[in-house]
Amino acid sequence: MNTVNFLDALRLKLNASSDYKVHKFAGIPQQTVSQWRNGQVMSDEYAVKVADLLGMERAYVIACVNAERAKEGSETSGVWRQIADAFKSHAAMLAFVATLGFTGLPDTSHAAARGSDVPSMYIKLNRRRAADRTAAMAA
Repeated sequence: MNTVNFLDALRLKLNASSDYKVHKFAGIPQQTVSQWRNGQVMSDEYAVKVADLLGMERAYVIACVNAERAKEGSETSGVWRQIADAFKSHAAMLAFVATLGFTGLPDTSHAAARGSDVPSMYIKLNRRRAADRTAAMAA
């Protein structure tokens, strides 16, 4: 995503019919919002504010705007895009895990009758998978 995409998302989130209303609702100077609309890349400080307003991962928004700020096709731009993609994937995984929390853990009542240790095995397996994903993202 880029600055204009985040600005459009902010308009939708705030149900604002214009950039002027984004300025009013979000407390971002009108001139700044206008500059974004006209192609200027938002600063890291505003990226954090916009991320918070949108309920997005701060690191993802900062990585996106830094990728936009870097020279197109440069190695730096590619690195920032990789970082943004990693945080986007991480956010999607967290959203998926959060939905699992609402469905609850698997029913293990039948395992208790057999004396099985299924709940602790389930937790250990998930911790190992999370550690593997974290290590893969760091590499």
